[in-house]
Amino acid sequence: MKHDSVSSRVVLEVDLGALERNFGKIRARVAPLGAIVVTTPQKVAAADVSRSLAFCDQLMFPVVGIVENMSGFVCPHCGEKVEIFSSGAAEELAKKYDAPILGRIPLDPTVCASGDAGVPFMRDRADTPVGRAFAQIVAALEKAAAERKRSESR
Repeated sequence: MKHDSVSSRVVLEVDLGALERNFGKIRARVAPLGAIVVTTPQKVAAADVSRSLAFCDQLMFPVVGIVENMSGFVCPHCGEKVEIFSSGAAEELAKKYDAPILGRIPLDPTVCASGDAGVPFMRDRADTPVGRAFAQIVAALEKAAAERKRSESR
């Protein structure tokens, strides 16, 4: 498989059928925290993502939470947030599957530019709306991991 960009190395398409057939083997080898499900703001995205969440439910695999990507655009000049897409998918999924929303990541062209340049986005842009969104998601994941560790040690 040829990888044309940094993002294609990080995000891979998953064959749900193959995953379902091999999930028991994977789960026996690692103790993952759970699924982090990513959606976009449009309600039509909820239909696709709902299948992934239902798959997790079927396998009794915990869902750590939902991340809403492309959640508006923050103008780099004035800081105003503009909702480019419709909204509501993350809320709909969170309510239906009783999963927390870990964060919302706004569109920012510098994320792509950083990836294309091979430079970690957070190195130079942590104090931006996207940087703060990433930090919020990481903090939520750290909290979930700490809670799991506490519950397992009881």
